[in-house]
Amino acid sequence: MPLTRDFKATVQARAARDLQYRTALCAEAQEALVEGDIATAKSLLRDVASAMAAPGWTEQTRA
Repeated sequence: MPLTRDFKATVQARAARDLQYRTALCAEAQEALVEGDIATAKSLLRDVASAMAAPGWTEQTRA
């Protein structure tokens, strides 16, 4: 049986280290809002916010 990682943790880890990925998540959330899919938009924005609150995030973005 292959080892698996939690999807939410994987998304948040990538968002914490990749500015373009965070930007894409925000754009996707905006599209979801325009289409009326509030639950999806909230979930995407929550992932971005969690990634930005991760320890060391500000140091990573200054480089």
